[in-house]
Amino acid sequence: MAIQFNNTGTGTVTLASPSSGTVALTLPSADGTNGQVIQTNGSGVLSFATPAGGSVTISDVIAFSVALGGS
Repeated sequence: MAIQFNNTGTGTVTLASPSSGTVALTLPSADGTNGQVIQTNGSGVLSFATPAGGSVTISDVIAFSVALGGS
């Protein structure tokens, strides 16, 4: 099952479940500040953090994707 959020433009954001098992994520209770990214504690709790070095690498994005059940 996938959940799609449509905006008023032409883009969409899609969240898709893994092929098996359950992924539970707890979203932060408030917005982050400019430049922050969402990080996980490895147990599904998400929070905003300022990346070390001030930037996000492709490795960070891949690691986040894998944590959500991607490949």
